[in-house]
Amino acid sequence: MTGRTKKFAKNLSKSAWGNRPLFLFDTIMQGVLENKGEWGGTAAEKLSELAKDLGLNPHSPVLHATVTTMKAPLEKDATVKARAYVKALLETLHA
Repeated sequence: MTGRTKKFAKNLSKSAWGNRPLFLFDTIMQGVLENKGEWGGTAAEKLSELAKDLGLNPHSPVLHATVTTMKAPLEKDATVKARAYVKALLETLHA
C-alpha cells in the first residue's frame, strides 16, 4: 500500500461512510500470493485491516487482479475473474 493510499484511507470519514461496504482490490504478479506472508499481506489486505481499525466496513475477501509483469497489463483472465467477483458481491448485497 502506498503512502498516498494510506493517507486517503485515514481521511475517510466514518460518519460519511458508516456501514457502507468498501470493496478493495489490488494488482499482484503471479506467484505473489504464495509469498505474501513475507510482507505481512498484500496491499488490499493491509488496506482492509486499516479500514477495520478506522471503524469502516471493508468487504471480505478482497480482489487480487493478476498482472503479467511490473509494468504490463492484466492477465487475460483478470477481467473474467473481476466480473465473477462483482457478480458475487452484488448477489450478497441483494440478499
